[in-house]
Amino acid sequence: MAALSVPIVLFVFLVGWVWALIDALRKEREYFWVVLLVLAPPVGLAGYVLNFLILGDTERGLGAARHRSERRQKIEDLRGDKEALEIPANREELARLLFEEGDYEEALSELKRLLDTEPENLQAQYLAARCLLGLSKFEAARPHLEYVVEESPSYDGGLAALRHALLLERLGDWKAALAVYERARDNLALTETRYHHARVLAEHGRAREARDILRNIVEHDEGTPQFRAGVDEQWVRSARKLLTRLDGEGV
Repeated sequence: MAALSVPIVLFVFLVGWVWALIDALRKEREYFWVVLLVLAPPVGLAGYVLNFLILGDTERGLGAARHRSERRQKIEDLRGDKEALEIPANREELARLLFEEGDYEEALSELKRLLDTEPENLQAQYLAARCLLGLSKFEAARPHLEYVVEESPSYDGGLAALRHALLLERLGDWKAALAVYERARDNLALTETRYHHARVLAEHGRAREARDILRNIVEHDEGTPQFRAGVDEQWVRSARKLLTRLDGEGV
């Protein structure tokens, strides 16, 4: 039995190694991975699986670490160049980088300076709202999101309207939230937005309208251009579950 296990292990390793090498070449990974796989197959295969399949290169793996390092260096470079920060685009970039680092207070400080001179800057308004949401300063985030959605209803692919509506719900203003959801419906709203619209309708005694939206999501959303593969499937499942509950309650 032990003698048989050796060729099986070798075969599995060989299949895995060939897959990793082909995957690295097909997806044009950095040459580092190809060289490592060729020169040190066991180490290369283990590292490749860990980095790309387990950690996710751009999420927690080497790609993410490199991106963080580059971002932090860029932040230091921008902070050290006072003249460059006089250019609004550079200050906006610094704020965005700080936001990505999770340094919401510092990002807001830069955005305040920018918005003092460019209050119509939608990206700065939106980023300020997201920073304030990250700090749980919900009332303060509201006017920024209102401005963005008023100026551009489908901003950030519809996510601005979704964040605005969810914020209004959190603040207890469900009527205003419903108004946002209604407007979003006319702008090719995301599946997630339409699900939350139906949920709020159901929570406030408008089950018939909610079911119409939910049925449309379940029957048609996966074939629409705005459907986000890998993201919206969960909202289709949620819509199906809520629809089943409403049908079962007969409301």
